[in-house]
Amino acid sequence: MLIKLDLSHKGFHQTGSASLVASSAKICAAARDLNVQNVFNMDETFILYYAASERVLVSKGARRVGHLVPVLNGKKGVSLAVTASLLSSQLLPAFIIDSSGGFGFTLMHQWKNYVKSTVLFNPVHWMTQNILVLYLEWLLKTFLTQRTLLIVDRATTPFGKWLMIGFG
Repeated sequence: MLIKLDLSHKGFHQTGSASLVASSAKICAAARDLNVQNVFNMDETFILYYAASERVLVSKGARRVGHLVPVLNGKKGVSLAVTASLLSSQLLPAFIIDSSGGFGFTLMHQWKNYVKSTVLFNPVHWMTQNILVLYLEWLLKTFLTQRTLLIVDRATTPFGKWLMIGFG
């Protein structure tokens, strides 16, 4: 079963803590109403990797060091879907999406049967609708006998019109 909760609030940036409390209340109510055994939050992040032949020295506390070092290809890396359990404070195995080719592709191809994570290859490095379907299938198979609530952001790429049918 798929449900959509509208957790957006007008003026979120001005009233962040009040909005977070309201969103948390909606999530808790949905979990109770659906009688779920698992509540997960999934978000994806991009991890840039590149070969560096030299070391980089930066000041203590420097942020975003990758921007100080010139990178030939800013899209060379992988997307990592991180899923955290709200009820057990644990992270699920990594779900990695690679499209870079070359060294990273070769390395990940060698580890494609590694069971502690899932590595997928995609023409683009972000989560598409097809990758989302594979992710949902993996999540459902992992918790086959348990009702699960998955919380995701409002990114439009993986959640196209086909997924939002009936939600308005």
